Amino acid sequence: MESTNLANSFVTPIRLIGLKEKAWYPSSVQFLGGIYDESNRPFLPSLLRRYVTRQIQAHDSSYNVDRSNALVVSGPALYGGILFDHYGHFLLETLSRAWRIAGCAADVYFHKINAEQATFHNLLPWQQELLAALTGDVGRVQFIGQDTVFEELIVPEPGFVSREFCHPLQAQALLKVGGKVGQKEAKKLPHAIEKVWLSRAFWQKGRITGEIELEQALEKQGFFICHPERYSVAEQIHLFEHAHYLAGFTGSAFHTVLLARNNGCQLLHFFRFSPENENYSMCVNATGFNARYYNYFESFNDAADHAFQHPAVANVQQNRPSVWATLYGHRLVAEAVFCG
Repeated sequence: MESTNLANSFVTPIRLIGLKEKAWYPSSVQFLGGIYDESNRPFLPSLLRRYVTRQIQAHDSSYNVDRSNALVVSGPALYGGILFDHYGHFLLETLSRAWRIAGCAADVYFHKINAEQATFHNLLPWQQELLAALTGDVGRVQFIGQDTVFEELIVPEPGFVSREFCHPLQAQALLKVGGKVGQKEAKKLPHAIEKVWLSRAFWQKGRITGEIELEQALEKQGFFICHPERYSVAEQIHLFEHAHYLAGFTGSAFHTVLLARNNGCQLLHFFRFSPENENYSMCVNATGFNARYYNYFESFNDAADHAFQHPAVANVQQNRPSVWATLYGHRLVAEAVFCG
């Protein structure tokens, strides 16, 4: 893993791409804005990409660099990337430079939508928790809210690229972050946890039809039903570190494995839809957890959602008897047939 030190770089804030602008950029581009070198050339290695070829961020082609009214930051600073409010993207992409941030004393500058209004203290509580553990000093967390000239800007390579790789140094850095966060007491959890089901039942997007009925049946079989959005990051880490089995339909909560010590927990992933998302196996492989993967997807329920072909926002139909049979095969339920 390497970093590039840019002298007298120029950085613009980011914004969401407009509908009329989409025709001028690759279809995957969501954000416009970025870093320019001292010759005012776009610094392409800093842009956010997923599985390398899918470009998520681009420099604004209509922008002319004007340094005359830019904020000037003296001394070394470090570029952190784009700060997401979505837990999964935050953990995998916002913190993708954790391997370098943890060992650097410089302030860390993040891109964020509406960054001119952003402060550390108006971030979501779990964002504050993870950034505080990573930086060791919340005063180091800064945002790029206007055109800015950096006398010295350190731009690390990302240690995680979605569906491509998770570098060992990145995995080690996140494990240390999880170790600091996980020291907090898990007040909401029972003392002994053997079987956990990670639930999506209360989400408006990506819900599984009949998951509540499935969970009610699992609870009768001794499963602890966890709705991750109702628990702190520390409590979620606790589950990965203390449960014997942790199962559920795949979602961002499974990425918490990157923050947890491997104490032998067996993970059972039931994919919400096809094709399978390689990020889950990448996280597991980086941490050494034992995981099994199953796909019992049947269909999308809402024809309108299906027409958009965006499975992340469509409620989906799963073959729940097959899910139950798999759990029975792992001796996690006593009854062979699902009766929910």
